[in-house]
Amino acid sequence: MKGEREFFRKKAFGGFNREDVIKYIAKIANERNEALTARDKAQKDAKVLADEIKQLREQIDKLSAEKIIPVIEEEQPVIEEEQPVIEEEQPVIEEEQPAIEEEQPVIEEEPISEIQEAAEEETAQNPEVPKNTITRIKIKRRI
Repeated sequence: MKGEREFFRKKAFGGFNREDVIKYIAKIANERNEALTARDKAQKDAKVLADEIKQLREQIDKLSAEKIIPVIEEEQPVIEEEQPVIEEEQPVIEEEQPAIEEEQPVIEEEPISEIQEAAEEETAQNPEVPKNTITRIKIKRRI
């Protein structure tokens, strides 16, 4: 109906004109069929779009994995090499943590050039010293 008002012609002896009623019923049936067809098409389109979204997500996951896996594989030997050093250094770090926290204001005030010089001296004297010993050298100098 779509907001339209239908008028049926009346018969001479009561009731409505049969042809008007039949046309009206046919019109309503056509509108219903069009609505059902439109609904079915929309459901099919939604399913196609959902499938497409699923495929695109799978492609994204695959491409992400393809980019990440080589990086992980490339870095894995370095990680495995560094792991024993990290595990070995962990108790030392935990032991020195209170001293680091206590000396933090002093460390911040000392010029970086002095810290670098101390680290370079320590490294020159002992080449096996890891490069990240600046903090430990500073703590040793303060204690």
